[in-house]
Amino acid sequence: MTLANSGAFLVHWKWISCPIAALLIWARGDNRVDILAFPWPLAVMLLLATINIFGVVASGFARRNLLKGELEEVENRFKQALSRKGIRP
Repeated sequence: MTLANSGAFLVHWKWISCPIAALLIWARGDNRVDILAFPWPLAVMLLLATINIFGVVASGFARRNLLKGELEEVENRFKQALSRKGIRP
């Protein structure tokens, strides 16, 4: 079993292991930790979704700035070509 396969196994295993661990902690009588342990897989999913949303938004801004920079470069080259031909833009 490679590390990549074991990573995928552990990701799927959390849906079983976290509730079992929460039940064991609850049976021990530690209710504060139990409250954190039981919804942990859902909290991780929400955290990852939030990170992905911010990543999409940030990449949208970066893409827009990149395209603007490329457009300015093309405009500058076009103006230079026109000025070489004696045409004023």
